[in-house]
Amino acid sequence: KHSAYSTMTQQPLPPQKQQPNTTTTNTPQLARIIKQNIASLTCQHLTKILADALRIARQSKRSDKLTDVHLAIALRSNNASLPLGSGSSASTSSINVDLNALVRSDVLNRQPVEPGLCVHWLAIEGVQPLIPMNSVGGVMNTGLKRKFYTLNNDNDATNQNVDNLNLSVRQLLPHLLSEELQLYFQKITLAIESGTIEEQVAALGSVRCDSGVQELVPFFIKFVSQQILRSLDRTEYVRTLVRLTDALISNVNLHLELHLHHLFPAIITCVIARRLSATPADDHWSLRMEAALVLVKACDKYSEQYTTLKSRVIKSHVEALAPGRPPASQFGGIVGITAFGPKAVEAFLLNVAVSYWDKWSADEAKLIKIVNGAATTRTSSVGELLYEIRQCQTALLNALGVYVAQGGSLYEQINDMDTEAFTDRFSEKLIPFQYDEMEYSFGSCFL
Repeated sequence: KHSAYSTMTQQPLPPQKQQPNTTTTNTPQLARIIKQNIASLTCQHLTKILADALRIARQSKRSDKLTDVHLAIALRSNNASLPLGSGSSASTSSINVDLNALVRSDVLNRQPVEPGLCVHWLAIEGVQPLIPMNSVGGVMNTGLKRKFYTLNNDNDATNQNVDNLNLSVRQLLPHLLSEELQLYFQKITLAIESGTIEEQVAALGSVRCDSGVQELVPFFIKFVSQQILRSLDRTEYVRTLVRLTDALISNVNLHLELHLHHLFPAIITCVIARRLSATPADDHWSLRMEAALVLVKACDKYSEQYTTLKSRVIKSHVEALAPGRPPASQFGGIVGITAFGPKAVEAFLLNVAVSYWDKWSADEAKLIKIVNGAATTRTSSVGELLYEIRQCQTALLNALGVYVAQGGSLYEQINDMDTEAFTDRFSEKLIPFQYDEMEYSFGSCFL
């Protein structure tokens, strides 16, 4: 498209173009040969400047025609002074471009970016540092509210948690996924949300075994985290989400290492939350145990990459056993510690088993008196609290039974424990768990 300029720059200027240059020198005393030499040098210099400007315009690919900016760059490259009014300072009004809108738009022909390498900390002891290279939404234990993004760009729902935070969070771009992956994600989430039991089983089996869906991992993780935190009063739906998490962890073709900081808080919530049901009749106790097993599976799988992962999860369970926590949270802490095996039970439950049992027994006796002498209007709430205390007692007995069944010795390894008090509270209750050495007692206990 610059053929006309290229042809002109290969030949000297015609005489009618050279004449104004020779007359403006105002040197009539010079000989004719000197005037011709000056005109020739001027012609050569202009030819070189035009050729360089056309080359710059062609290589920059910013405009279809030659502009004063290209001439200014050519003059600067030849160490020539710029004429007044030329260059970028004389350019017309520019157009403001919204970079955020450009990033989110479907740009098919992006300009290539120069490749480069940069070394930075991705995570320190499982926590992402607050540096520009890491996403702001991916930091654990910062006290900031998280912002979730779904595949359908629900802006009203995603912006409700970060109205007062001056944060810039990069959204996931669904248009970067293929149509097949988008359809796969929609089918799986639709089956999880409103499908039948058969459809949910098929969807979970597909997530557990399918390969080639690594690109959907951040979408699945954000879907699970968002739905769990929004649906804590829907026990069965949360149970299905926990099973979806188990399917993601069980899939050997998926890598969840970079997304555990989004996944673990939601699953831990399913273990130690104050309430996971809308009514007392909902079986949230089994949901807590199932979520605890999913946590243990994830810790066993990723503990080599994150050495402090197990200790941090167990710490959250131990904090749920604080005396001021409700019985449902204490139940979740007990089953969560029990899921890690007899060593965790020995370290965190054996020494406090007697004190917790005495406290629950005293509360149980008080509640029984209230039930026997209270009006019918209060019986339901008191009965619910009584049932929660008995569930905690059952969970504690099960934890001690796991320790005893694995061959643990309550009297040889624990020196600072009151063995007499422990024997008085639990000796007969732990007989069914000692079936290896007392098979007859185990059978007669159920008779």
